[in-house]
Amino acid sequence: MAIARTLRALFVAPHGMLYAGWAAAWTLASLLGFMRALFAQTGNEWSAPLDDVFIHFDYARSIAEGHPFEWFPGNGYSSGNTSILYPFVLALGYLLRERDETLYRFALFVAAFSVFLALLALRRAVLALARTQALDERFTGLSLLLLPPVMLGVGGVDWSLWSGMEGALFLFLWAATFAAFVDESRVPKRRIRAIGLLGALLVLTRPEAVTTVAIFGIATAIERGLTNRQRIARLVVTGGPAIAWLGLQAIMNRILTGSTTPAGAIAKIRALNPTWTLDEKVADYLFNLKYIVWRGLERHMADHPLMAISFFLLAFAPLFIPETARLSRIVFLQAASWLLFVALNHQVRWQNERYIMPAVSMLLLLTAIGTAALVASKSRLVLAVFGSFVTEHIVAIERSADRFIGGERQPFSIFALANPLPPSFFREWLIFGGFVVFIAILFSRPVVRVPAAALVLVIGFAHQAPVMAEQRWFFGRAARNIRDQHFSSAKILRELSPKRVLLGD
Repeated sequence: MAIARTLRALFVAPHGMLYAGWAAAWTLASLLGFMRALFAQTGNEWSAPLDDVFIHFDYARSIAEGHPFEWFPGNGYSSGNTSILYPFVLALGYLLRERDETLYRFALFVAAFSVFLALLALRRAVLALARTQALDERFTGLSLLLLPPVMLGVGGVDWSLWSGMEGALFLFLWAATFAAFVDESRVPKRRIRAIGLLGALLVLTRPEAVTTVAIFGIATAIERGLTNRQRIARLVVTGGPAIAWLGLQAIMNRILTGSTTPAGAIAKIRALNPTWTLDEKVADYLFNLKYIVWRGLERHMADHPLMAISFFLLAFAPLFIPETARLSRIVFLQAASWLLFVALNHQVRWQNERYIMPAVSMLLLLTAIGTAALVASKSRLVLAVFGSFVTEHIVAIERSADRFIGGERQPFSIFALANPLPPSFFREWLIFGGFVVFIAILFSRPVVRVPAAALVLVIGFAHQAPVMAEQRWFFGRAARNIRDQHFSSAKILRELSPKRVLLGD
């Protein structure tokens, strides 16, 4: 109890100033780590790691010069920028005299501020959850302790946040929407309106957020004690602003370009390609979906494929705890729907898989909450479920060294049941079931449960550390590539001063 009181004093009451410092420290540490890697390879020159960043900069310059929705002033209306809101935010930096490559400094300021605000919004959501579900101090204190390091603990996520793209802004808007959704103590009308407004901003930042907003809206409409009329009203208020914007954008595109579909979607989504057959489109979608799931696990989550699930072991725990189940299932559905949606984008395999990182961030939130919920929970069901995952994970590693099925090495895993079953299948599953029961009994005691949860989290961070180092190096390498190619070309063009330049991808 002394530890619980200390955590509460540090992060919960009265205004959470120490939590703000904790969140700011982790934000700055993550940012500085990637900037150090960038300057080490660019010779202390500013350069973003993606050329798409400079497309945002072009739109921001046009907005600042009074030509919104134009890639270059005088070129006319363009639907090519898939993030509508972000260039308007960057335009403020242009007006503040941050020009050319130095606009990236302002983009980093926006990113750092957005990440910090996102962590504050998630703190508010945790406190609201603890208040409405009567969760004890151990849950709130441990959740707030873990939020910053866990949310910023995956290299691929941090790469996306500091890339100069709209990922950090999206994280803040999603966290703010999530906090408004969780805080049921607010005046219902104001709460629903806030979700609707923030949902529209989410779609303006990333169009893939349409499923995220839909899940928020449906979840508010099916809350208990509402009449059918109230449910419909909530659906309209939460989803109306986003739908209205998408409709207005489609009309603008149709009038000004002749196509309701944005140019970015036409270029990226193979399902819209009129020359492809249905079978080719389905095959492309399934390939993309399989790629992003396994690529995310094998490349971004750990330095060894078998350890990739370690971070997410704890993310499953809150799905089965009564106090956190409803909220966690909503976040889990949002992460799953995001992956299902972005798999339509053929370019999801490029740019360091940045398109999947919002879903990874959602699951990392469940990891932080799940760790705290596991420690504080007294539910035997969740203990058995978590024990089974831990046991399966251990058995998979142990058996991967000597099990061969069909001439290939295979882990003994519940995720590999589609493979031909070995002759000793029933005997080994009997042993496995015994392990699950044994661990569930052990986990009923906090003296075992707490260090077990800590061990899984430590294993996740330990196997993420080499990945984080590689991501920082790759960040600097990509920025150097942009400097060497794009900046060199720009300097030559500036010297030539041509009247017209033909651009290609």
